[in-house]
Amino acid sequence: MARPESLRLTESGQGAVEGTLRRAWAHCSLWSKSKLLASLVGSAFTTEKLSEEEIENLKNRSELDGMMAELADYLPSVKETLIDERDRYLAARIWTGGGESRSRLSAPGILWG
Repeated sequence: MARPESLRLTESGQGAVEGTLRRAWAHCSLWSKSKLLASLVGSAFTTEKLSEEEIENLKNRSELDGMMAELADYLPSVKETLIDERDRYLAARIWTGGGESRSRLSAPGILWG
């Protein structure tokens, strides 16, 4: 089974992150790019510190779901590239695994359902 173009990655994963970020940037409208840059610049000057408890809460599935929903509302094109493409890639990898032994796949940030 051939891989769809949108799921093409090097087997070692080298360059995959850079390529994904470039695709995310290319899919953004001018308005989305402006919002993203404003968020990045704003976060560079914040002095907010997270407590250990807040960091542990971020590991909870409900917190991750909330962050993914917030990302989808704020920058839908970035969410599509970063999250949806990753989900399709992982699904394709599992599907093309054939008769190989399959283990359960679990990672923070995966949207279930």
